[in-house]
Amino acid sequence: FEETFRNIYTSIKFSKKNKDIKVINITSTIPEEGKSLCSLFLAINISQIEKKVLIIDADLRRPSLHKRLEVDNVIGISNYLVNNDQDWRKYISQHQKYTNLSYLTSGKIPPNSISLLESDKMKYFMNTLKESNEYDLIVIDCPPVLGLSDPLIISNYVDASILTVSLKKVKKKLANECLEKLK
Repeated sequence: FEETFRNIYTSIKFSKKNKDIKVINITSTIPEEGKSLCSLFLAINISQIEKKVLIIDADLRRPSLHKRLEVDNVIGISNYLVNNDQDWRKYISQHQKYTNLSYLTSGKIPPNSISLLESDKMKYFMNTLKESNEYDLIVIDCPPVLGLSDPLIISNYVDASILTVSLKKVKKKLANECLEKLK
């Protein structure tokens, strides 16, 4: 199981020969396809091979990272985006067990996630985070593509997108439609 996620990471790293892939988002076609679990497993497994990894819960509508990590969700990315504070490092936490894994929960659920994700502050955050070179890989857990604009907005900030598709749950036509939207 762990080797599967390491193979995914290797595939990601070598998928674009002339471009270093540092920031990825993981999304799904519909809810409950395992995207959040895949995001977390990928982040954990990569952190175990001595890579510094940051996982961000950008599902501002139905966050779950905090539940899986068994941490609170009082302060997170939404709090950073609405505050005047420019120091994003204060919002990121270090995992206790996995020393190379850091996380940023979603924070308080905002009334309008789109306005936060499209904001200048989000653009600043993603650019600054990427240029900081503090992390070898940044994994962004996104909401599902079907019916929501959030993952499409986030895909503008990343080097690559991963679409998880649940077998026997999602029709091929819907999965292809989501791939086209992400492109």
